[in-house]
Amino acid sequence: MHYVGLTVPVGRMPAEDALELADLADEYGSGELRLTRRQNPVIVDVHEDVLEELLDEPLLSEYRPEPSPFERGAMACTGTEFCSIALTETKARMARMLRWLNGNVDLPDDVGTIKIHYSGCTADCGQAMTADIGLQGMRARKNDEMVEAFDIGVGGGVGEEPSFIEWVQQRVPAGEAPGAIKNLLEAFTAHREAGQTFREWTEASGTETLIECCEPEETDFEAPYMADAKQSWYPFADSDSLAEATAKSSIVPSND
Repeated sequence: MHYVGLTVPVGRMPAEDALELADLADEYGSGELRLTRRQNPVIVDVHEDVLEELLDEPLLSEYRPEPSPFERGAMACTGTEFCSIALTETKARMARMLRWLNGNVDLPDDVGTIKIHYSGCTADCGQAMTADIGLQGMRARKNDEMVEAFDIGVGGGVGEEPSFIEWVQQRVPAGEAPGAIKNLLEAFTAHREAGQTFREWTEASGTETLIECCEPEETDFEAPYMADAKQSWYPFADSDSLAEATAKSSIVPSND
């Protein structure tokens, strides 16, 4: 017998996916679902004869049992959607950025996790201060307009030698932040010593080098939801329209 754990990026799963997950638990397991302490679901009591068939289900390609290094280490606070003190949207942007990083950044094979934590304000509910890469919501002026922005820090961690991140870029417009992270990770991949973790590399590199490596850059990263900070639809939804998504969610089923 086996169990299969699923990764739910930024902790959000729409109702239709949750229902499908329950059906999979009935079909392939004992019908029981459990949650880890990080709220990831686990299908239990899966017989080895049907394990591969379960792993081939489309839902498990969306919530992967073996997530990418970015998905494995991601964390985001509630953000402006439900928090009155947050300065930026967090959940939807992090979900989109995870997808973008998966498709645009190649990490060394021995790097299993890059912890990217995102807090929408200085309260740091997303624990940005103890991440490999910490993002803190800010505001900045770009092209004579006020836009959402990040402070970017690196090198935080917990354990036997805990440390806070060191800020290397401040008030980076949100559209340029994924490019900054990509540039930083590419420098890590190119210049790290064998077996060196991201945190060890940042400690050895020095502040000036890290600032140069983390250069903000415009990319093809698209965040259509940035026009409205009070998002209410699931961040992986295909729709880019708040009005369209809200209309769909408000349809009342007929009793006929």
